[in-house]
Amino acid sequence: MKHYTYLLPTVLLTFSFAHAEETACICEPKYHRVYVGPDLFWDHLAPDTSEIEGIEISGNAFYGSIRGGYDYLRTKAFYFGIEGQFGIGISYITVCITDYTPLWEGNFPCKYHEKIRRTPWIGHLEQRLGYTFQSPIFCSTTLVPFVGIGGYYLRPHCKNSSSFSHWFYGAIGLRGDHAFSENFDVGLHLKTMYVFAGENRFAIQSESVKSSIRNVWGYEVGIPFTWYIGCDQQWDIQLHPYLLKFDANNTSNILGIRLQFGCNF
Repeated sequence: MKHYTYLLPTVLLTFSFAHAEETACICEPKYHRVYVGPDLFWDHLAPDTSEIEGIEISGNAFYGSIRGGYDYLRTKAFYFGIEGQFGIGISYITVCITDYTPLWEGNFPCKYHEKIRRTPWIGHLEQRLGYTFQSPIFCSTTLVPFVGIGGYYLRPHCKNSSSFSHWFYGAIGLRGDHAFSENFDVGLHLKTMYVFAGENRFAIQSESVKSSIRNVWGYEVGIPFTWYIGCDQQWDIQLHPYLLKFDANNTSNILGIRLQFGCNF
């Protein structure tokens, strides 16, 4: 009986520590996420030159950028998100003129071929509003349909150039996420964009050529993988590969990958 008398306090003490540890690891709901990280992407350039006879333009651009943002994500409540990006790249553009085209003063030979190296930069800002639904069958799945508005600013060369492009778009999208465990999520993010206003401006020697950008449809598809650090899930790391097309009717494609470091509170 003596042995059982000593054993009882030991068992109670063990259960007390286990319960305290379990209580400490219970995650409080977190609705706010602030994130920042690098975004690396490759852009295959294939602008539409069908309106200019005898000119073919193609190339590739590699960008390194920084992206940051904020999301308010709470189940069965309104969703709000804002995101910004700034990046600088290196582009190699090949211009081939197969016929005489008097675009401005000066004559080109009948055949002209040149590979141009540039250092472009890009800026992007987007705001989103939506609602967060939670699946009644799969509690670990959330769906967030949203609408948004955003804009891009692209300068093909950092120095000594007044050429640029900018456009504004409206967006409709869906952000789906499924938690496979307490510390690992996989998502599917879809977004359709409609450009309602914008302008291209090309500076050629002393001349400036302008053209409007309107009625253009684009889309973005991304698959984010998120790992939460610690039992309280305050910090996370997200790897987000994606495909982006500014114009669905154009052959240009952007393939990229984002690495985000998030803080949840």
